[in-house]
Amino acid sequence: MTIPEAEHSLADLLALAAAEGREDVDLTGAVLRTGWENLVLETRDGWILRFPRPGVDFERELAILAAVAGRLPVPVPEVVWTGRRTRVAAYRRLTGATFDPAAYERASSAERDRLTSSLADFLAAMHTCLSPARIAELAIPAAWGSPEGTRPATGPEPAEGPVSERLAAHLHLMPRAARPPVEALIEEYARAWEDGGVPGPDVLLHNDFHGGNFVLDAPVGVLTGVWDFSCVARGRPTADLRYFAGGSPDLLHRLADAYERRTGRPMDVRAAVVGLRAENVCDQLDLGHPERISELTDDWRTT
Repeated sequence: MTIPEAEHSLADLLALAAAEGREDVDLTGAVLRTGWENLVLETRDGWILRFPRPGVDFERELAILAAVAGRLPVPVPEVVWTGRRTRVAAYRRLTGATFDPAAYERASSAERDRLTSSLADFLAAMHTCLSPARIAELAIPAAWGSPEGTRPATGPEPAEGPVSERLAAHLHLMPRAARPPVEALIEEYARAWEDGGVPGPDVLLHNDFHGGNFVLDAPVGVLTGVWDFSCVARGRPTADLRYFAGGSPDLLHRLADAYERRTGRPMDVRAAVVGLRAENVCDQLDLGHPERISELTDDWRTT
């Protein structure tokens, strides 16, 4: 049984979880958290129940978690059980502090370096933890936005092809003031991500690495846990930098520098910015809100 595309209420997911008949999980007071790939029930007694949305390769994510277990420098979800009636994975919550951007701005240079070094250590390990043969065996796809990759289908329409072509085809739906900056973005994105401008080699990406998917030992501390391996893909190391391109420029550059020192592989900060901007525009198209793209382009002008 898969989760229908319509939004589920807390009551719906509680009923699905209860139908599994697990006596070790107390659903009393559980809260619902929603994401692009998963709906999550978090229980008061420390369980995370992840229900994948349609289009998410649930079995591959489970296989990836098993494959990377013990190969990364911080804990990742250890699936204790999966559903018999519904696609759901259960694991114990990874505990720690949430990253605090305001605290980062007040932090010392040494504290900032400590944080970014731990993030870089995780990425360096993630990018090399599986052999090419194992990556092929797991059928890990090319990252969205790369020459090989496509954007997964989220509804009745087929998966999308090249990002630059998609954006160009939908320019007429966007506010007039947003079109020139999006046209410039299309050209820059094609040069960087579709024409081989971003330095390689291709690696195993977490591909959803941001503050909502990890915890630290303090609000500006060392990484202590990472989750959400639904989007793991093959691509250039820079792709795992892109979600930091919407926050502190200092953190973005420190993380890129720490990764380069750790691995000898280059990161392209500008390409990370361009990648995030293109993804944000495509997200608004997917959500059916092209009128909101002008808010994005206004922000580009002031960043």
